[in-house]
Amino acid sequence: MTPLSPTALEEAAKAVEAKMEGPGSLSSTGAATAAITAYLAQREKEGFVEVRADVLAAIKSMLTIEAISPAEHGFEREKRREAWSKIEAMLAASQAWVPPFKVGDRVKHIGRNECGTVISTDDDVVDVEFDIQTPRGAISIGRFDERWFASHEGWLIAASQEQNDD
Repeated sequence: MTPLSPTALEEAAKAVEAKMEGPGSLSSTGAATAAITAYLAQREKEGFVEVRADVLAAIKSMLTIEAISPAEHGFEREKRREAWSKIEAMLAASQAWVPPFKVGDRVKHIGRNECGTVISTDDDVVDVEFDIQTPRGAISIGRFDERWFASHEGWLIAASQEQNDD
């Protein structure tokens, strides 16, 4: 699934709030339409557009090396290969999960009420070394992946954000 854009979600929420404050009654269809429209409009501002899978497959087919005509010259073939490589890289980048923190960031785990420092983001896992030791005196380490972040939204925040919320 494509990751959700926080900025686009904010725009969607604003659109729903505007519908709720405006004249007339708010229907669930109207709210959903307002939210989706605002979300997609913000994503377009961010440079993303929705593309059907069959259209993407057609583009891939058009650009694959097998689709190159024998009449094309070497230069044309190389340009087509370069174009497809760029498209593949963009698709891979758009589908990859990016950890929300980088090494050295101070974070707070809301559920554990503990602060720590991000020590690694390898293999799409955020490793945090917490300031509090385990009952046995060992260093407390937390490992958080994309699935955890999706199911525990807002549980691991930047320590500076927690201070700003007060």
